[in-house]
Amino acid sequence: MKIDSNDLSLFGLDLSKTFGYVRLAWHDLLWGKDSPLRKAFAETTKVKSANSEQAGYYCLGIKKNLAAPKVLSNAYILPDEIILQKNLKLPASLELELAEVVQLEILASCPFEPEETRFAWLSKSDGGDFIDVQVAMARKADIERHKIEAGLDESEIELWAMLDSGVACFEGGALEHRNSRYKKRLLTTFSLLLISYLLLLFSPAIISTARALQAEKVEQQFASLKQSSAKAVALKEELAKKNIVLEEVDSLLTENSNILQVLAGLTNISENTVWFRSVRFDKDKLQLQGYADNAGEFLQLLSQHKAFEQVKQRGGIRKDRASGQEVFTVEMQLVNDHLLELVDLDDAKNDKAGI
Repeated sequence: MKIDSNDLSLFGLDLSKTFGYVRLAWHDLLWGKDSPLRKAFAETTKVKSANSEQAGYYCLGIKKNLAAPKVLSNAYILPDEIILQKNLKLPASLELELAEVVQLEILASCPFEPEETRFAWLSKSDGGDFIDVQVAMARKADIERHKIEAGLDESEIELWAMLDSGVACFEGGALEHRNSRYKKRLLTTFSLLLISYLLLLFSPAIISTARALQAEKVEQQFASLKQSSAKAVALKEELAKKNIVLEEVDSLLTENSNILQVLAGLTNISENTVWFRSVRFDKDKLQLQGYADNAGEFLQLLSQHKAFEQVKQRGGIRKDRASGQEVFTVEMQLVNDHLLELVDLDDAKNDKAGI
């Protein structure tokens, strides 16, 4: 909803003028010729004129001694013969309605029809009780005729009038473009300042967030490393268990270094008539469980060999129904000094067979 600034009050106090003065202060700050913002961001305009002394480069209506600066705007000063100049002295109390009062004064004193009149004006206040206003008036037909003669396009070039107090600009497309560029520069600068301020204001939070993200990433890496380490620890433990088994096997082989020799000898003695279901070593003691066509004969053969002593049968000999062989269990003491004879027996059989 649009606020009527002419009817503002608070607790019975008229705030309309206060609002108007605030708006006027902002306007002077952004658009006043003496404003530091306007001086910092104003464009340089290349100006042409039938009067060579007036041509040149202008900034905020003041001629500059510039050789060939980069310019975005162009202007043309209309000749004095088509311009009517009028000076007004208005009370300072009218500064809030200055534009409306000037327009009414022009309509009241202009010799042309209102719809045929174009005007531009300048105001100057010295802080006293009055505001000096200079007005430039021209008939539209005269301006159009001069534009055609000079080959001017008002959408690309501004129309100016040279007054005693400075340059007055007529409204037009080129002037609007220049003002739009000025607004854009102000907005860009303000945005950069705001962004810089916000970055400065929130830089601790940004740094903290970055560190938090970094810490979270490190934590994830630590968790992943911990998981990998857990697998490595599990593999290490499994390897240690296997090493223990290998050590036990190695110890067993060391303590019974002639196991293979004994097994080879037993295989030679038993030939194809005896089968071993289990073989157990305990230092120099040997226990055999197996099947034989004639278990008594095999036990007698073991008793007669010098490599075995104290050959004892454990349990009775029984018949296995499935295989038809005799099942036996026998224990004996190994004689290490005669174990080589078991191998010699193997070699002797090979020699006898011609191998």
